[in-house]
Amino acid sequence: MNDPGSVAVAIDGDDDAQLVTADVQEGPVPYVEELSREQCIELLVGAEVGRVVFTVEALPAVIPVNYAVTDGAVVFRTAARSRLARAADRGVLAMEADQIDVATRSGWSVVVTGTAEIAGDPEEIREVARLVQPWIPGPAEVAIRLPLTVLTGRRITGAAGSA
Repeated sequence: MNDPGSVAVAIDGDDDAQLVTADVQEGPVPYVEELSREQCIELLVGAEVGRVVFTVEALPAVIPVNYAVTDGAVVFRTAARSRLARAADRGVLAMEADQIDVATRSGWSVVVTGTAEIAGDPEEIREVARLVQPWIPGPAEVAIRLPLTVLTGRRITGAAGSA
């Protein structure tokens, strides 16, 4: 029971306490860093896929999208008759992008939150179509713009000071 890689915890039962052991991760202590706005934007620009969060009948919905960052906003496309298009018309959305390395237990996550806008200007629609080619086949005639209104991010690394 003196193994440095395990922890013993007493759990009270009806009459007798039970002893439970669990392995403890050895190695570097993980380090969590809050990211600046500039770091968040840099990471968003380098990624291609995120998850858009919106509500449908007061319930959360999440859809993966490929996107681009341009002119202070995340832009993506969807079908005109989609749940996302309906929710995005002046609705509050969030979009999360991340990169995770399971083997090293490291990575980052950035969340954009704001009031979405449906692009109405033909030039803007063409520009979003040029920047974002949806991976899913089918119509994607609606261009959605999510301004970088609230931007938060975190990075976790194997240990303080390591990359």
